[in-house]
Amino acid sequence: MARRDGPGVTGFVPEGVASSFRSTRPVRRDGSSGPIGLQLATPVTAPWLGLSLPVALAEPPEATLEVRQTNLKPMDEGVRYEYQYKWTVRGRGTPPKEVGVDVIGAKDIRVIDMKAQGTMQGTFAVTTTKATDPGRYDLYINGRLRLEDGETESIVSRPIPFEVTNGDK
Repeated sequence: MARRDGPGVTGFVPEGVASSFRSTRPVRRDGSSGPIGLQLATPVTAPWLGLSLPVALAEPPEATLEVRQTNLKPMDEGVRYEYQYKWTVRGRGTPPKEVGVDVIGAKDIRVIDMKAQGTMQGTFAVTTTKATDPGRYDLYINGRLRLEDGETESIVSRPIPFEVTNGDK
């Protein structure tokens, strides 16, 4: 990156080297050609990977956690979102009594009324306030499954869309 100031250009402008199969050449921009973009005559690849993607194979998890929204109740100071979760265990694992709930990026929310209904399912509620920023968030639940050999395994649900709208405020 190089710092340049001039007509229509303020701040940092990318400057570096681009690589392709056939050549290595410097790429320079003066900031006058519009948005930052890189165009090469040949595709940029990673030939050292042999055109294969790096992967890691693993055993499937010993359990899954399913979660779904069951109700939405507007309140004077925000909204109450009610959820139900269910464990599906392969083999002989023991799920925890409670699960953890994370809403990534949201502020001014509370997780309340966490209730287990037996060992394999339960309910909880998430409440927002008028200070919760409108937006789309991801809600995850997680728990540590105790396996029969004494080990534990962290299980995380798929993300559940959690949307706060201006009407919630």
